[in-house]
Amino acid sequence: MTIARGLGILVTILATASPLLAQRGRRGSDGVPRPPAFSLTAGAAPYDLSATGTGPFGAIRIEVPAGRLFVIEPGLTFFRFSSEVGEDVNLLFTEVSVQAQVPGRGVRPYGGLGVGFSEFLSGRGGNDFVGHVTGGIRWPFGGRWGGKVEARARTLNFDGSIVELGFGIRRSFGPYAR
Repeated sequence: MTIARGLGILVTILATASPLLAQRGRRGSDGVPRPPAFSLTAGAAPYDLSATGTGPFGAIRIEVPAGRLFVIEPGLTFFRFSSEVGEDVNLLFTEVSVQAQVPGRGVRPYGGLGVGFSEFLSGRGGNDFVGHVTGGIRWPFGGRWGGKVEARARTLNFDGSIVELGFGIRRSFGPYAR
């Protein structure tokens, strides 16, 4: 899979989610506004691929509410690691996850599952199936801004693993529940 194909998949996911984005002022049954949000997350990721170690990652994600409890989250993640021969390898993940989130106005724990593809931007080339499980906490700062702490465990073709541990900042497309 090429980068263009991965980006095409992400655009398709976002276009499919556009009816949900149109509901940006919608409220859940608890009266809390549920606007979509854009997030930037970064951190360290221990890995066990062709070698073991810890590498940096950065992610761009869109959190689209799907009712009171669920969030659909498409995203792109960049990850760098060192191969067994010491070569730096860059990976790009295109993915989507479905998460269950505790409703409320303040701190909101969440957990979910997702799938996607990885594109090797350097190193051996090619792509792999990616599955992940994620969990974390989202909270408001005030206005449209908020934060998140997240852990995301990935498998590449079920024979390699990456565990992302990150902090992020969020900005909603509508008023954020305080």
